[in-house]
Amino acid sequence: MRDMPIGFSMKLAMNYDALTKFGTLSSEQKDRIIDYIKDAKTGDEAEMRTDEMIVSLNDGTKMWFND
Repeated sequence: MRDMPIGFSMKLAMNYDALTKFGTLSSEQKDRIIDYIKDAKTGDEAEMRTDEMIVSLNDGTKMWFND
């Protein structure tokens, strides 16, 4: 697994459900989330992507990386 963006790590640490779900993902799935956040062009976009991933992890809906 690649180094996690600090903002994502902090938000996971504050959200038990998202952290638990993230922990169940494969290394490849985790890397895809991390890459998605890191590929953001601006800080605002990275924050939006981080929030999007936290919400997706929380609600348990099928995520785009499970295709």
